[in-house]
Amino acid sequence: MNSSAQQTSQFEFMSPKQLEEELGIQMGYQAHLRLRKKLPFYRITGAGIRYKRSEIIKWIEKQKVV
Repeated sequence: MNSSAQQTSQFEFMSPKQLEEELGIQMGYQAHLRLRKKLPFYRITGAGIRYKRSEIIKWIEKQKVV
């Protein structure tokens, strides 16, 4: 994988801590949503839970109440 591909994938996936820091979704609430299969996530061996930034943005947009 070249360095630009690594950089893109590094920024495309977020850890639970990064999600909390960047978007304000607390880690405990993330766990609650994951258990209920309400939040899109990946379980990566050796890396733990990761969220794909684009999927989280889409998920947030779907939560809009009109």
